[in-house]
Parts: sequence; structure tokens; C-alpha cells
Amino acid sequence: MSSIGHILTTLGKVIGRVLLWALIGFVVGFAAVVGTVFFRLHHGPGLFTYVASVLVGLVLAYALGATVLMIAAVTAAFDAARGAVQDAGAAIGDVEKGVGALEHKR
Repeated sequence: MSSIGHILTTLGKVIGRVLLWALIGFVVGFAAVVGTVFFRLHHGPGLFTYVASVLVGLVLAYALGATVLMIAAVTAAFDAARGAVQDAGAAIGDVEKGVGALEHKR
């Protein structure tokens, strides 16, 4: 399976966490821009402020969602590597037992 396939499989498993953190990022980014304008200018934000705050929120949402997804993908890769090492260890143990049995037959 390609890297994209592994990422999409991982995304299917962790979609809830990705969406939650993306939503948190959007809210934080939006609130940071609107709050900064409000407290800096001492009046309500205008249309440009809302557009800018939505854009900042979307960028932060994307960044947090991608970060959560990549952490999950790396964790899945490490788990797969751990499983491969265990499988290899079991195979080596089987080979050693077979060699030991052959040595006893001599």
C-alpha cells in the first residue's frame, strides 16, 4: 500500500480527533484576531476583520488537523514496525528450533 493509502486508512480511524482539533484551531484563530482588533481599537470589528479572522481560523484548523493526522500516521508506522520486529523474532526462533532439532538428529 502506498503512503497515501496508509494516511487515508489512518484518517478513517482518527477522523473524530482530527475534526475536533481542527474545530478548536478554527475557534482559537478566529477569536484571536477578533479579540485583538476589539481590544486594540476599542470598537467592534468590521467586515475585513471577520474575513481575516475566518482565514486565520482556517489556516490554524488545517495546521492542527494535519498535525493530529501525522502524529497518528507516525504512531501507526511505529506500531507496524514493532509488529514486524516481533514477527521476525518469532521466525528466527522457529529457525533456531529447527536447526537445534536437526543437530540432535545427527
